[in-house]
Amino acid sequence: MSVTEKETAVTGRTQVLRAAGLVGALVLLARVVGLLREVVVRALLGIDTPAATAFEIANRFPEAIFLILAGGAIGAAFIPTFTAYFERDDAPGGWRLFSAIINLVLVVMTAVGLNNRIAEIEALQTNYGKVAHAEALQSAARLQQQLQQNLAHHPIATHLFPANALRPDELQQKLTGQSIDLVIADVPYGRRANWQGVTTDTTDPLWRLLDSLLGVLSPHTLMAIAANKSQMCNHDQYTRWGKFQVGKRCVFLLQPGHGKV
Repeated sequence: MSVTEKETAVTGRTQVLRAAGLVGALVLLARVVGLLREVVVRALLGIDTPAATAFEIANRFPEAIFLILAGGAIGAAFIPTFTAYFERDDAPGGWRLFSAIINLVLVVMTAVGLNNRIAEIEALQTNYGKVAHAEALQSAARLQQQLQQNLAHHPIATHLFPANALRPDELQQKLTGQSIDLVIADVPYGRRANWQGVTTDTTDPLWRLLDSLLGVLSPHTLMAIAANKSQMCNHDQYTRWGKFQVGKRCVFLLQPGHGKV
């Protein structure tokens, strides 16, 4: 190993240690803030009240995701391994590892989260016996059955990669013939984020994004595009099913195919 390679390796290890230390410090800070949150919540909602129980149930799922990804063994093992791929100039390998981890977490958390939710609704129905609880339990059972049937024919999968979304050839190359079923995008609108690579093209970049995505979408793809109110999400190859406001952003619901725009 040359001197330059040794220096690079030492620098890489130092960066990993700093990143791990920062993550550890932030996790510790999150624990302290979480303790303060519990004190405030219990003071406002009580210890054993319906409101406190509802808050606790609603908070379990996001906390579980955080513990698995950031505070658990996956986070401790993943961070240095992911960094090592980039130190070896193997970015595709790093992104494949990231995709595998996300797939695993998504599948496990979907099954575990839904089972936990059904158990919680059953407990509420036993304790209170409300019609709403019985209906919610039936809905959860139907959702669980539908998910199992869908997963048998179309397993959930993710494929993470960096790409210029305005270049259809790059998207098709990265996806290797696969199609996208769901698109959720928040496009730049000029304040803190701007479009890149569009300085020499006067075409509306939002139109270019929609046009670029056409080659990788399936006929049943659903899209949610969040844009500024002044931006027009128009393209004659898409059907617009509706829109709604989220703060100052307008979310357009689209699907490939001719229709109203």
